[in-house]
Amino acid sequence: MNLATVLLFPPFENHASTTRMSGTWFDGFHFTFGDKLHRRFYLPPLYLEVLWVPINGAVLWPLFREPPQPATGQSRGRRMSLMTPGQAASPRP
Repeated sequence: MNLATVLLFPPFENHASTTRMSGTWFDGFHFTFGDKLHRRFYLPPLYLEVLWVPINGAVLWPLFREPPQPATGQSRGRRMSLMTPGQAASPRP
């Protein structure tokens, strides 16, 4: 979702920089299929934005995921392994 938004509204270069009259500079974020369709993308900020999306996802994913639930079979197996052979054979009350 975030990556789609970044690519739908990329940074554009100024019109003068596309005609190679002077240095490039940032013009603004515009809709990709809008009236500035034939202008060039300003690539340095676009690269930063595209890299920023997975970095944010990698940092925030552990914070918003649910904590792992302990499996009931593993905890029972651990209890059984700690018991002596005589205790394991006795029935539970």
